[in-house]
Order: sequence, then structure tokens, then C-alpha cells
Amino acid sequence: MDKSEIIKNIALLLLENNKPAAKELLQNQYTHQTTEIHSRSYSLKDKMLQFITDGFIDRYTGKKLINPGLLKIISCYFPNEFPYDPHWKMTKTHPAYWDFVPTIDHIIPIAKGGLDRPENRVTTSMKNNSIKSNYSLDEINWNLFPKGNCQEWDGLTQVFIELVENDVELCNDPYINRWYKISKNLHSALISEKIFIFTRKWIKKFSDKNINYLELVDSYFADDCNSLGFEMDCGKAFQEKYGKAVYNSKELDLIIDQISDISLLGSAIYSRWRYFNHWAYSAEEILEEENRKWFLLALNRLSELANHNT
Repeated sequence: MDKSEIIKNIALLLLENNKPAAKELLQNQYTHQTTEIHSRSYSLKDKMLQFITDGFIDRYTGKKLINPGLLKIISCYFPNEFPYDPHWKMTKTHPAYWDFVPTIDHIIPIAKGGLDRPENRVTTSMKNNSIKSNYSLDEINWNLFPKGNCQEWDGLTQVFIELVENDVELCNDPYINRWYKISKNLHSALISEKIFIFTRKWIKKFSDKNINYLELVDSYFADDCNSLGFEMDCGKAFQEKYGKAVYNSKELDLIIDQISDISLLGSAIYSRWRYFNHWAYSAEEILEEENRKWFLLALNRLSELANHNT
């Protein structure tokens, strides 16, 4: 029965002075259940981990969200054009804060007995968090959108980190400083995880005795290296520090445990691969035992370093 009809019938029974029947109808058709309210508790780290898990996507709309610290940087540079209010007053805050700042919401509201557990948490914008309030998804006819992928959209977190490191005085702003510290730590861990996945994929390929050389010199390797921030410098930086180990597997084996710089090693691997992809007399040379051994030594060491940082 439609809820308005229930209220109507209760009102008609009251007009008939039939309070017992009205009460029974209310109890049977439109009950109120007392709900145990569970506490909620999550740190800034918990929030950032949730945003990363959801790929900085609003799970109620599918739209992209942005690292809060980046928006505050814009306010620092342009306080009149992009105002920020610490109390989030709509008349004093640029609408971008409501549209793009992510926050945690509970799919089953805490006010309706939902638990503050990871499986009940999603990322949404401040605006949609306010709209949803204590309603269930069914009550407002909303659906959950799929999680995003931080490798495709990180909420401009990397850009935010670079902006702060280019202007360290921005850290004098407590809001920016808090988001910078947590973003830097977790973003580094995320990059390390991506590097670890990269190494395991290519270790498997270089270990395959039956692999076609074309799979090893395919441009996908370059795409992976570029996405991880590795530079193709012809191995110059690595050679300056480690000499012949830049191309000789025996020399590399002697110093492999000394290598601790992920970027330096990653760039050396990229540069060595580029030699076979572009300059070698025959790209098939990459299949030779000496060359396979070099790549496997380097990739395994890179894997160890990345795994240590995750």
C-alpha cells in the first residue's frame, strides 16, 4: 500500500474516533524501528586509501573527483576568484569544493544501522554526501557506479604533489600540508605497486624460453616505462655510477645488491631495452642468454625495491 494511503486511512480512522484501529494499522503497515547507531572513525589516511581504492571517482555519479589539496592551492593563489571557507559556507566557498572534494559516505547510513566498515564505505563528493544524507540508495533511487582506476585518474594527486614541491611555502597552509604528506606517502606506495606489477609481468616474459623476440621489443614495454616515470637516457646516469654494469650481466651481478635507487635502475632498464628496440643490428639479440640474464637481474632487483616500498 502506498504510504500516503496508509496515513490517509489512519486519519480517517481518527475521524471515526477509532484510535485502536488507527494504532494497529500504524504498527502493522508503517512501523518505526529503533536503530542502534554505530560509531564511525576514520583517519585522513583511511580517507585517502578509500579515494585511491575508488580511483577518485564519485561512486554515486561516476564523475571524477580531485585531491582536496590541489583545490586549496588554487585558493591560495587566487583567494578572491576561488574562495575557500573553513566552515564550508556556500556563500563563501567556490562551488568546485562541493563538486570535486571527495569524502567517505556509508552505503547503508550509520543512522539506519549501517556499520563503519570498508565494505560499507564509498567515495563521493561533498555535495552528494550532503544530498544523500541518511537515506538509503533505494529511497532516493541512486545506484553504485563501478570503481575507477588510479592509474588512469588519480584525482590530480601527482600534479598536486609537484605543485607543492615547486613552491614549498604552500606547506605553511595546514590544510595543504596535511593533504600533501598523506598524498606523498600513499602515492609513492601506489607507484611502487605499479612498478612491482610491471616487473613481474616482464620477468615472466624474459624467463619464457619459447617467447618470440617481437614480444620483448614491443612498444608496450616503453608505454609501461613512460607511465612509471622512467627516463630513456641511453643509460648514461647508471653508467656514471656503475660503469659496465649498464650492459654487462656479470658486472651487474657484482653490484646488484648495492642498487637502491628505483628511478635510476628503472631508467637503465628502459634504456637497455631501447637499444634492442632501436639501435641493435638485430632486435633478436635480446633473446641471447647474456642479454636475458641482464634483464632478469635488473628486473628482479627492481621488483625487490618496489615490493619493499609498498
